[in-house]
Amino acid sequence: MGPYRLFWRMIWKLKTLLKIRVFAWRLEHYLLPTKDRIASMHQHEDRECFRCGDKRETLIHALKDCPNARAVLTMGALMGDLLITIFLDEKPSIDKVKVDFDATIINNKIGFDVLTRDDEGFVVGGTCGFRVENMQAEWVELHAFEESIKVASSMHTANIIFETGCASLASRIRNRSGHYYYRAED
Repeated sequence: MGPYRLFWRMIWKLKTLLKIRVFAWRLEHYLLPTKDRIASMHQHEDRECFRCGDKRETLIHALKDCPNARAVLTMGALMGDLLITIFLDEKPSIDKVKVDFDATIINNKIGFDVLTRDDEGFVVGGTCGFRVENMQAEWVELHAFEESIKVASSMHTANIIFETGCASLASRIRNRSGHYYYRAED
């Protein structure tokens, strides 16, 4: 059966979209349609990367080394742990709304995204934005938190769960006593 039997059994049991599990399987078996892979089947095909013009578009180049693909993945906040991180998203309990927010910094450009889900797991709102500004990482996450509060306040519900990947911001908010109130300006 092979040494990766347990690994693939866990991958196929993940509560995620089927296309993500199929992508992982195709990735592991080198079955993604890169130009290098297509050219190995058809001798007269071009192997050059159409994004950056590199001589060969291999699997590693397409997912990691290509500067254009790297920029897209970085803006999506997936760079670094792209191939080893498994994202498990839990639905909020009944009558609650979950607001996920994240931020990233690249060459003095900051980006943030906010995604709002209901108790069924359906996306009910969100926003994203970019600015050219030099900020420290925690300030960028705080800006994303501020934007998530604005999105949450527009939903007119009292039962909101905020979720972030920034441990320092989450612990600072969690360790404060009292309730938080935010009033959106009309």
